[in-house]
Amino acid sequence: MLLIALFLGFLYVHDESKHALFGKLWPRLTNSLTTRTVLQRNAVLQVLNGDNSDSIKLIEIGAGTGENIAFIDKLENVAKINYIGVEPNEALYNLLLNRIHTLNPKFKYETSMKFGGEYLNRVADNSVDYILTTFVLCSVDEQQSLLKEMYRVLKPGGKLLYVEHVLYYDEARLASHIFKGLQIVLTPIWRLIAGGCELHRDTESAIKSVGFSTSPQREMVYPILEPFPLYMPLPLKYGSATK
Repeated sequence: MLLIALFLGFLYVHDESKHALFGKLWPRLTNSLTTRTVLQRNAVLQVLNGDNSDSIKLIEIGAGTGENIAFIDKLENVAKINYIGVEPNEALYNLLLNRIHTLNPKFKYETSMKFGGEYLNRVADNSVDYILTTFVLCSVDEQQSLLKEMYRVLKPGGKLLYVEHVLYYDEARLASHIFKGLQIVLTPIWRLIAGGCELHRDTESAIKSVGFSTSPQREMVYPILEPFPLYMPLPLKYGSATK
């Protein structure tokens, strides 16, 4: 146990080791997450199909390996999308570039290897139509500050599109209290191996607190926690939040 504690402490102190480990684990885990959340991702991105603008500016924070690009590129009733994928992890960023290069996409795709807040700091007020996050707001270091930046750069009426796992929300069920307790207990260890991910964040409240109006959908999914043959019950909230 002491050796395990020392190893986890080493990962926590050495950010490079922590990010390198996450860069290796995430591509395997995201395959299961993407498969299990196809409906949710399609649902939030359908908002773009109803946009009649000549050109749409979309920034994805935490673009990962580019798993959402395949969903975006299948949108049919959109004239033009200028997509900017922001991903700070070098290993994931390289996979993101590779996906764009092999997809032969119909929309314009750009990338930036920066942290979300660092990138948004240079974006003008009221200049972005949409911001997209999937399984990102659980792990950013300063969630509130990032959400404020998102709110600042979005145009009036602009939308934050999100699919995020959250703290268990069904207060009426005993099992929910048990799983919520597990989320809280496991978070200190989980965040070390999962890129800073915190299982117990109340992301919906955080989104509303900076001024967004939102009415998210709720759903429970069960992705496989690869590379381990374990199913992980995952409470989701997804939808759009409007400035």
